[in-house]
Amino acid sequence: PTGQGITWGMVFDPYSTDVAGKKVAVIGHFPFAQKALEAAGEYICLERNPQPGDYPDSACEYLLPEMDYVFISGSAFVNKTMPRLLALASDAHTVVLGPSTPASPAILHAGATTVMSFASAHPARLEDGLAGRSLLGMYDAGMRVELSRP
Repeated sequence: PTGQGITWGMVFDPYSTDVAGKKVAVIGHFPFAQKALEAAGEYICLERNPQPGDYPDSACEYLLPEMDYVFISGSAFVNKTMPRLLALASDAHTVVLGPSTPASPAILHAGATTVMSFASAHPARLEDGLAGRSLLGMYDAGMRVELSRP
């Protein structure tokens, strides 16, 4: 919620104890994810443009079916890989996240366990937040929206 200091950097924090000892994959390079998920037994990052320590996204075919938790960037909609990623991670707890993720129950029906999106009714403030011109960043202009399967 707005004004409470919650940032995207904290999006993985609620899962910090749930992933203890589990196999975790994060699709998309979120620089703050590994620290929040450090209790995981195995942590991998898969990225289209890999940085040191990341796996290339093509490794999803082999790695995702073995994971317990899979966090998928909303960018997978843009590059049209979301359906395949959800299929590969069908046995895992899957979280589709990021400000570009639509807050739609259709993503849950497609196989995701949780959807974390962002809503804003203040485009000018959102632009300032994304550009780093406000203290709370984009949270100065909106709030995180979460949908989950029962």
